[in-house]
Amino acid sequence: MKLSSWRLATIFFFAFCFLATSARGEWRFAWTRDPVKGDYGCSAASDPQRHWTGVRSAETEIRISVGNNGAVSIESDPAPFDLHALGRMGLAVDDLGRTGGATASRDGRILTYGEDESNALHRMFEEGKAVTATLVFSSAAEPVTLTFGLDGYQLSAAQYKGCRGLLLNNEGWFGMHMTNAAPDAVWLRWVRENTTYRGPGILVVTVDPRKEAQKNDLRPGDIIVGCNGTDADVSALIRALKKLGPGESLVLDVVRDQAKGSRTITKPGERPLKEKRRP
Repeated sequence: MKLSSWRLATIFFFAFCFLATSARGEWRFAWTRDPVKGDYGCSAASDPQRHWTGVRSAETEIRISVGNNGAVSIESDPAPFDLHALGRMGLAVDDLGRTGGATASRDGRILTYGEDESNALHRMFEEGKAVTATLVFSSAAEPVTLTFGLDGYQLSAAQYKGCRGLLLNNEGWFGMHMTNAAPDAVWLRWVRENTTYRGPGILVVTVDPRKEAQKNDLRPGDIIVGCNGTDADVSALIRALKKLGPGESLVLDVVRDQAKGSRTITKPGERPLKEKRRP
């Protein structure tokens, strides 16, 4: 039986609406930079979901994000929320109840939760629970309900915490948050099957864009499997970095995308006398 063009169009329309409503995108980490002050920050956010607002057939992109201060927000771009319906909007996590305490930005596009609510949400996110957002764009429109997955949240959260730590510890010249890789990690298994390395492996979690690690092409997800020709764990690498004097170098063996290479890291030299700060 052949379908008429209007029936096909109707099927595609409802299929699109279903996919848009049930999309469960990845979470992603990002460094941010204030264009005016030049200060660095960090954020983690779900992929945006595109959805009809119910207001004059307008569309918007909605995402959940974690800002530089750790606050959880629901963002809509470009359509604003109906601020008179704040009590009807919120996040529910696996039917554990809607979170309250959200405040709206001046333009009505961002709902931000307070410290207590944000901390509670982070704990539930880390457990991998499903997140449902109920949003209202007009008192005359039906509430929009979207389900957000938490795929990639744990990795993004680890990068986010590493970023916060790097920003607080601004004196470190190397600029990298790292941890010993889990013994059953897929990439570490490849290392042991294809190289002679048998150490723990150091997983690069977060790299500061201002510091030497990124300048020397170290990236999140890299596995460090050696330091100056010997096996190394996080503690050993930190000790080696601390022993370096200005202008001295060490060589790191790095595995990326199932290929092994090396990176030479040199500690920056002292400033010339004319550049040194006066006491």
